[in-house]
Amino acid sequence: MKPRWPILLLGILAISFFLPEFWGGKGLLYSDNLSHVIPTMAFWKQEILNGKIPLWNPYILGGIPFLADLSNNTLSPTNIAYLFLPIPLALNLLVVVYVALAAIFTYLYTKTLTGKTIPALFSAIAFAFSGTVIAGANDINSLQGICLIPLVLFASERFVQKSEVRRGIELILVLTLQFISSHPQYSYYTWIIVFFYLAYFLKQPFVKRSLAIGTIFVCTFLLSAFQLLPSLELSKEAFRPETAEFSSANQLKLVELPRLVLANLYGSWKEGSSWGPSAQLETGLANTEGYMGVLPLVLAVWGAFTIRARTAKFWMVVALFTFVLSLGSQTPLFELARRMVPFFTKFRSPIRILSIYSFGIAMLSGMALANREKKTK
Repeated sequence: MKPRWPILLLGILAISFFLPEFWGGKGLLYSDNLSHVIPTMAFWKQEILNGKIPLWNPYILGGIPFLADLSNNTLSPTNIAYLFLPIPLALNLLVVVYVALAAIFTYLYTKTLTGKTIPALFSAIAFAFSGTVIAGANDINSLQGICLIPLVLFASERFVQKSEVRRGIELILVLTLQFISSHPQYSYYTWIIVFFYLAYFLKQPFVKRSLAIGTIFVCTFLLSAFQLLPSLELSKEAFRPETAEFSSANQLKLVELPRLVLANLYGSWKEGSSWGPSAQLETGLANTEGYMGVLPLVLAVWGAFTIRARTAKFWMVVALFTFVLSLGSQTPLFELARRMVPFFTKFRSPIRILSIYSFGIAMLSGMALANREKKTK
């Protein structure tokens, strides 16, 4: 019987982490949660309780599409919590649930790769409580996309290990779940990683491997079509200039790099002590996206140069490329991606790709610990 205590422990850690914030009726009513999520879910709840599908929001301007706007998370299964609880309370609880799930699925993925419990726990904690994930708590739509990355990779690895129809269906379902449950930019980045993951690790002839990958993505698109097609139609009417300036808005600045190691270098938004030059979206440069802590970074670098496993090399390349891409227009790689990667110019805020970087660092650090365990035995 497989031990259950690591999963229980990760759940307890997620609850314990947020409990001080929620104690006494406090909540995560800040940033996009306050200005976007709560009003959106209030309208969603009103429509559902009235027996309507929320296709159109008549309360903004002369009315705007609701279902077609992917940032509304209209079809996320976890929205059911908003029906039975006050919206702020449901939001707080869902934040805890998603962080716990991020930890649990990271643990399962790393345990599948290494077979080691403690290294898998380390990876799970490093990712789920990273600066990137915790920053996402201020925008639960983004948080859901980030926290479902480990689930998608876990399903991908299961399909790699045994390429049977049942596991292919599992992967299609979790890819669809992430798409309908989060900001589309995180799904987009995840799809790219999954494509290369399957292309690199599937042990099949080229034609059969290509057919398997193509089938998975075609089925995902078909299953998501009820929301994908309206959103594509809406995107034609939205003004999003595909310029370098637009694409690189809210990129990781070179001056910010020290905060990836020293989290409080530029102060804290919560404490009102944020400072720093040329902040784009907030006052000052206090931001935790990309922060992983010293120990995971040291282990990740050590693992990148000492582990010969193909999985470690894969995540080393992924972490490096996504880190450089997060710098946006400050590097030539970003412009190359804009020119060559389909739909890349549709998104801004390159800093969001640090979600993949953070996961890659967490993977490398856990694999480094597992490799160390093997050598000491």
